[in-house]
Amino acid sequence: MATETVSFRLRKELKDLAKRYKLDISKIAREKVEEELERLQREEREKTLAKAAKVLSNVTKDDIVTAVRKSRESRYNG
Repeated sequence: MATETVSFRLRKELKDLAKRYKLDISKIAREKVEEELERLQREEREKTLAKAAKVLSNVTKDDIVTAVRKSRESRYNG
């Protein structure tokens, strides 16, 4: 897996505290970025599903039956 280097600034007090508590700042940053990206992707999927549900709520049983019949006719008569 290819990686990229990312740097950021942290207040000195926070860096000193992190060092005192032996925190792995890089690991924490990676985990938080991954969590945020997963959250954003989940939101995007939920929005897409909501749009699809809205569209599909307008499709009737008769619409589905008609589409299946047309598909079968084109397959066997085409």
